[in-house]
Amino acid sequence: MLLGTHRHIVDAKGRVVMPARFRAALSGGVVATRGYDHCLFVFPKEVFEREHAHLDPRDRSNLENRDHARAVFSGASEDSLDAQGRLPVPAPLREYARLDRDVFVLGVGDHIEIWDAASWARRQADLDEKYASTDTGRREEGR
Repeated sequence: MLLGTHRHIVDAKGRVVMPARFRAALSGGVVATRGYDHCLFVFPKEVFEREHAHLDPRDRSNLENRDHARAVFSGASEDSLDAQGRLPVPAPLREYARLDRDVFVLGVGDHIEIWDAASWARRQADLDEKYASTDTGRREEGR
């Protein structure tokens, strides 16, 4: 399982170091694509294939499905980590996620999200406040 939040940078060649604890899960290759909220999703290759099998681009009968398949597949980049554990992020994906230099790499269970640091800080503050004010948050605090 991919867990935790890690601060990294995008280097001059557009690469992001993956946390050491994620590298074994990514050893079979990765697929990076557009994520929600202007972040990037990075999937272990086998998870991407399993997760997105339902987005068959040949099923052209539903506009919502076509648009979702277009967003996921047209922006996707299949790659592997280099010997130093760096993931090359293509320029169009960096532009989509507004990745310039400082980023956060989040483990989100079966996939990774890469966020621009400022965007993640705002989103995290909103999430913290939302979670703290829910019944779920109050139950967690009572443990």
